[in-house]
Amino acid sequence: TIHTNNSLNTIERLTDMDVERYLLGSALSGIISQKLARRLCPKCKEARETTPYEKEIFKKVIKKEVNQIYDAHKEGCDNCFRGYTNRIALLEVLVMNDDIRDAITNNLPKDSLRKLVYSSNDVTTLLQDGLDKVMNGETSFTEILKVVDIENDIMNYEDDTTNEQTQLT
Repeated sequence: TIHTNNSLNTIERLTDMDVERYLLGSALSGIISQKLARRLCPKCKEARETTPYEKEIFKKVIKKEVNQIYDAHKEGCDNCFRGYTNRIALLEVLVMNDDIRDAITNNLPKDSLRKLVYSSNDVTTLLQDGLDKVMNGETSFTEILKVVDIENDIMNYEDDTTNEQTQLT
């Protein structure tokens, strides 16, 4: 277990701990990062329209048009506390492939490694997993904003217009 924010930070932390890059490249088969978010109460969650900002994030990150999501009921009910009950894990899963292994072994610069890792089909990011769970009514967009560093994570997606709007909000 290593305390880092995402897969890329895990690779960096291991190299900072003087793990040889050739060993990392050959030994890693995958990295799983997790953060906990509050789970929406299934009894009292409330449906609402998505905001333009939320629509843009969904479209950009998971390429889906999402018009309605759930929020916590502010007062909650007998089954929860202010609309939330328990926690749910948001997971980032990176399955190592040969390109990523070679990049680690050959000491590819951080920015290039970031592009390689997050353009790979072998990764599901915390943001993607969180947004999927928002779509499924398991947690709220507000929780994702608290748990995931959207300003940092949105850089992993090609279109820069979302990044500009993220910095303004």
